[in-house]
Amino acid sequence: SKIQQDPELLAYILEGKKIIGKKKTARESTAPPKDIAGYRDKDCPHSDALNRDPGLDKEHCGVPALSIHLPAETEGPENGPGESNLITSLLGLCKSKKSRLALKAQENILLLVSVASPAAATYLTQSTSCCMAIAEHLCQLYRSMPACLDPADIATLEGISWRLPSAPSDETAFPGKEALAAFLGWFDYCDHLITEAHTVVADALAKAVAEKLFVETLQPQLLHVSEQSILTSTALLTALLRQLRSPALLQEAMTFLLGTDQHPAAIEDSPHTLGTHLIMHCDHLSDEISIATLRLFEELLQKPHEQAIRSLVLQ
Repeated sequence: SKIQQDPELLAYILEGKKIIGKKKTARESTAPPKDIAGYRDKDCPHSDALNRDPGLDKEHCGVPALSIHLPAETEGPENGPGESNLITSLLGLCKSKKSRLALKAQENILLLVSVASPAAATYLTQSTSCCMAIAEHLCQLYRSMPACLDPADIATLEGISWRLPSAPSDETAFPGKEALAAFLGWFDYCDHLITEAHTVVADALAKAVAEKLFVETLQPQLLHVSEQSILTSTALLTALLRQLRSPALLQEAMTFLLGTDQHPAAIEDSPHTLGTHLIMHCDHLSDEISIATLRLFEELLQKPHEQAIRSLVLQ
């Protein structure tokens, strides 16, 4: 509630622990070591520290003056491997085995990204690793699933919610069921975050998910020579499209599948695009891949986006 009343507090809340640490480090760096202090007292016993000029210390006592420049408290965070702030702490709690604790952490992240302040949103996207960390966790969950999943099994878990990510117990068990439920639940959470977040955060998170999941993870599987890889990744992409609701992530999905060209050339003139490869899969030697790809395009055409109709029907 305090953040909603004064969004400018967000930067201090996120990085407060780090600023305190910088202050402590700065104080320790300005305190003279004990051996230097003793050396100064021995050689200059009648010196008055309060009235002495630092230059005289250097000239007469032979001790170099210590720098007293403190680091700026508003310095940007270090987005390295050791970054530690409220966002990273909450993301860690999101992975807790205790479902209530994980849910509460997810709700708190949702509160942070929905702060209606351009300054706070810009800080989240440019000065923290929030968006990339959320997308990375999604990819980790993807990699934790078995390499081979039956499209029929994937269909049994479609529509799973981030608030209840556990797989339904009344369904038939299959290998990788819990891992698949966790992946689909976190994707639904990402989609919900993008829907509720400030526009700046929503666009950044959508681009991070598109880059990490769509381009770096799914695309190599869709273009793989292995029929099982193509089948599994196509069925998973269909399930993701069915869950997708946020406009920003939908736009990224359309760009990923159909490209950005407003007036694309004929299919035979652009054989290296992903959309072209997927269209060719509709007439694949494997009937399973053909059926799975046709279901993907069926889901794509049901999305409320002009580019799908223009690219797949009108042209």
